[in-house]
Amino acid sequence: MTERLWREFDGADEGDLTRRRSERVSGQALARAAHRVGLADYLRLGRGEEKTGGRAKASIMADAFEALVGALYLDAGYPVCVRWVEGWLWNSSSEAAGDDSLDYKSQLQEALQRVSRRLPLYAVVHENGPEHHKVFEVEVRHDGRLLGRGTGTTKKAAEQAAARESLRALHEGAGTSD
Repeated sequence: MTERLWREFDGADEGDLTRRRSERVSGQALARAAHRVGLADYLRLGRGEEKTGGRAKASIMADAFEALVGALYLDAGYPVCVRWVEGWLWNSSSEAAGDDSLDYKSQLQEALQRVSRRLPLYAVVHENGPEHHKVFEVEVRHDGRLLGRGTGTTKKAAEQAAARESLRALHEGAGTSD
């Protein structure tokens, strides 16, 4: 993906290239690609994972997709692997760029770095639920100021939700003080 981006977006700045790359190789993008190629039908899951819907879990599907790419590389070599991976990830990710593949944490960091050198700080403030189905609540702060809170079934998803809420608050000019 990096090589293709470098060729197609010659002259783009580093931040733009990084964002485009992360959209194409994010866990969500890899999970979507795994579903598109029908990879879920070939997974062997334990009973517990099967009962809890493991074939629909983005993290499992993304990991399976990465394993498929690794096997393809080892079996067929780099040029063949590149052709397949570009086919699986290139066009589909640009079509999906308007959905949940948005990286709100990167957007928030870029927005804050325009006014300050300090990075936003994320902290889990609450966990609820059994081990196999936790819900996390995360808050994001910048320079001691609470910008937003978010929840999710993973810490990463909760951080993205908190960053999305923070961006909304920043755009409305109403960051919460705390």
